[in-house]
Amino acid sequence: MMDKLKEKIDEVISTRNEVVRRELHVSDIYQCPRKIIFRIKGIPEKITPRQFNIFQNGHAVHERIEGYFKKAGILIDSEQPIKENEMGIKGRYDLKFKDPNDNEIKIGDVKSINLRTLREPKKEHIAQVMLYMHFEGIRKGKLIYESKQTQELFYFDVEYDQITIESILGWFKDMQELVDKGAAPATNNDKNKFPCSWGADAGSRCPYYDICWK
Repeated sequence: MMDKLKEKIDEVISTRNEVVRRELHVSDIYQCPRKIIFRIKGIPEKITPRQFNIFQNGHAVHERIEGYFKKAGILIDSEQPIKENEMGIKGRYDLKFKDPNDNEIKIGDVKSINLRTLREPKKEHIAQVMLYMHFEGIRKGKLIYESKQTQELFYFDVEYDQITIESILGWFKDMQELVDKGAAPATNNDKNKFPCSWGADAGSRCPYYDICWK
């Protein structure tokens, strides 16, 4: 028997307003090229209510931690778009703050993460922070992870590195060339593994899974 309450709430979630993104974003770094091209071409993402709730919880974590920085008197700015750049990359950094450890201005990026997988900062997360640093002309950053299990906060330093940033910008240049061609490249991914699928239910799949693996 269908749970009418669940059905009603899921209907509200499913009719949310979608924001169409036609440009490359900082958060695209090292993501699946097919997913990026499908999104830029305007193909709707098939997001389940569960996935949408995960995104919303992530936003709530950002807002809460931003509040901590503000109350601590170290927040300079938050949720600001990066400066215009010749590559046309868009994005918003989470935090700009003054670190009491060394009194330097830094860029902060907040992530909610599964504690069971936390060993060191993820490559794509470091790249995001470094891109924000690059476009804002700031040479130090901080990754702030909140454990989904315990809500404990973990802090990781990010130092600007010219060789790394050149590699990151090279990735975006290659990605822009694929976008300009308009055709999604073939995939060598395993459809049963991340980033295509990471669980048994539909809520643990890429929003474009059915397009790639129909």
